[in-house]
Amino acid sequence: MQNGLNSYLPTENKLLQYQKEPSLFIKDALDDNPRWSKQTEIIESVRDNRNTYVKSCHGVGKTFTAKDVVMWFLYCHVPSKIITTAPSWPQVEKLLWSEINNAHKNAKVNLGGACLNTAVKIDPEWFALGISPRIDTEDEGNRITGFHSENMLIIFDEGPAVNPKLWNIKETLMTSENVRFLAIGNPVVDSGHFFDGFSDESVNSINMLIFDSPNFIANKVTSKEDLQEIANLQFKDREQVLSKMENPFRQLTNVRWAVDRLLAWGMDSPIFQARVLGVFPEKTDDTVISYSSLEACKFIMPQIKHYKTLGVDVARFGVDSTCFIGYENGKQIYKDKWNGQDTVKTANKIKYLIKNFKYNIVVIDDTGLGGGVTDQVVEFVYDGKYKTRVIPVNFAESAINEEYDGIVTEMYFNTKSMLEDKEIQVVDDGQLFKELSNRKYKFTNKGKFKIESKDEFKKRTNLSSPDEGDAFILCMWGIRNMRYKPTFAVSGERETI
Repeated sequence: MQNGLNSYLPTENKLLQYQKEPSLFIKDALDDNPRWSKQTEIIESVRDNRNTYVKSCHGVGKTFTAKDVVMWFLYCHVPSKIITTAPSWPQVEKLLWSEINNAHKNAKVNLGGACLNTAVKIDPEWFALGISPRIDTEDEGNRITGFHSENMLIIFDEGPAVNPKLWNIKETLMTSENVRFLAIGNPVVDSGHFFDGFSDESVNSINMLIFDSPNFIANKVTSKEDLQEIANLQFKDREQVLSKMENPFRQLTNVRWAVDRLLAWGMDSPIFQARVLGVFPEKTDDTVISYSSLEACKFIMPQIKHYKTLGVDVARFGVDSTCFIGYENGKQIYKDKWNGQDTVKTANKIKYLIKNFKYNIVVIDDTGLGGGVTDQVVEFVYDGKYKTRVIPVNFAESAINEEYDGIVTEMYFNTKSMLEDKEIQVVDDGQLFKELSNRKYKFTNKGKFKIESKDEFKKRTNLSSPDEGDAFILCMWGIRNMRYKPTFAVSGERETI
């Protein structure tokens, strides 16, 4: 069998030295770039432990580190097999394997082997391979369970969202003596295999917290209080402080980014806790939609079929935005928003979408200014030319189900149910997740669920109006209530579900 590093590792003793000292292999074979303490800790944990789980904040080099683990294990264990995956194929291809390709191409020595898009092949029994996360058939499951080697490494990049079937299947790969498993990702889901690993004594768990990062230590920003103190400064003073900050690791997240996210998302926001602080979001009993349920729906492949549905939240005043969200068959197909209260502009936009993109269901916030929008759209579809049902929802109206105090509360709990049933895929752009996961409820003196108002939300969180969240729940309301109806009763009359 050929030597993995060709003439660079001529002796077995050298291989054994690299197995014991991963950092020496990286320095000799890959590059001279410094790794910070947690990156070194991770690769040494893989060396010493069967299972390593890493929860990490955003932008501190977790995928780069996973690449180091792949290269070290592959070229220092002869022979070996490595299987990597992620929640989606683009993530497999564009994240970890992009790093692997760059490392192989720019290595300080001729590493040997053929480096392909998502594979490094040295020998039929010696390779690294990125695999698809989809397991739709028994044959696909059997294909994965067939990988075995005396030296075996499995990596789940963005582990919390990896297909649960793969979490179960990977146990069938861990049968040999020298087998290692690394799961690494943002702590976005407070349940499931990844979450459970941090209370499992058979797992060595590592936290890549943002305040451990060298860019934060260099600037003595080592706590939430330090971060909040900078965020509380007036704009000019804040800019002056941030402009003087040092970034010894320029490729890693810096203090400015964290402050910007704090101002946008709020310290108590689940998305801030998971992606910025690098901790599992605190569980709250009074939040309707959990951040975990949103994260769990980011990469699902919806099985439902439903009409093309548009939800429209109409701006009322000031800085509020009119927001449009469109879905078809469980996936988002459209999103747009703007500031201003021009009902004609909003109505014309909806008409355009109906005419050119054939939306079957349009659910409009009919409260206040929204009534004028609804009237114009209803008039547009009145002659039956377009197969579109217009559904106005007045946010002040009563709920259909008597356990809810108002239609808005019922719509939020309807969305909660759809997410928990994994009926829909949700696109994460920060704003929507922030709004949905921050909306709280209480009980009325009649024992009914009641969602907090927009004004209460803005006052409590110091955030902008949850316009995207409301457009989203309007869209979900149309999907859930219309998906089973086979025909349309198209007319110009206002109707409610």
